[in-house]
Amino acid sequence: MVLPIATGAVRGNGAGAAEIPARAGRGNRLRVQLSDRDDLLPLVLIMAKVWLADYECEYDGDLPPVCMKCGADAETTARQSFRWHPSWVIVLIFIGVLIWAIVALILTKRMTVYAPLCAAHSRYFFKGRLAILVLVLGAVAYGIGAGVFGVNVMNGPNSPDWAPAVLILLIVGFFVGLVAAAIVSERLIRPAEITNNEIQLVGVSPEFVDAIRDQRRAEREERDRRREKGGGRRRNTRDDDERDY
Repeated sequence: MVLPIATGAVRGNGAGAAEIPARAGRGNRLRVQLSDRDDLLPLVLIMAKVWLADYECEYDGDLPPVCMKCGADAETTARQSFRWHPSWVIVLIFIGVLIWAIVALILTKRMTVYAPLCAAHSRYFFKGRLAILVLVLGAVAYGIGAGVFGVNVMNGPNSPDWAPAVLILLIVGFFVGLVAAAIVSERLIRPAEITNNEIQLVGVSPEFVDAIRDQRRAEREERDRRREKGGGRRRNTRDDDERDY
């Protein structure tokens, strides 16, 4: 469920509702990804989305010095390469793994972002990738173990009584590892869409979205002042102000 959250809005279904801090400024709204059952969550998770142009991502320091993950003051930047392809491509795996791989490779778009991060999240992307890798490797190990155990022990002439329980545990471990890797991946900052010259990131902090909006508005106002000094017509910023950041 996607809702526009106004300044000072309260989100939640009951006593556990969380207040989103108000910020000054006209048209201060965010599009925030919410869970359908906020009351079931011990903590309210806000997953803001933001569109970034390629020129904002290409060079170190072009984005505002606000941590992309938590909204604190950024102290460093991390060069992160994102990849994305349309979600419908996954259905092709039922036709054939090779077909799916070829189509996914053709439709995959890439963009590099110099992400501003605070000291606490300076290795955020590295730790996230490492966690996913460990979980996937663990799942693969459990899967291989289940296969080897099933062939060599379950099919043996003297299969022990506890063998089925061990096999079930290995199979469960395989699926738990894959599900855990998927959950970690979904909680990381990740691309929701990549075009030829833009990227939409999901999972960024609302403060980072606010900083992007303020920086763009300041740049537009500076361009307008230069146009007015030069006798040009002031640009209509209505469309920019209503853009879904």
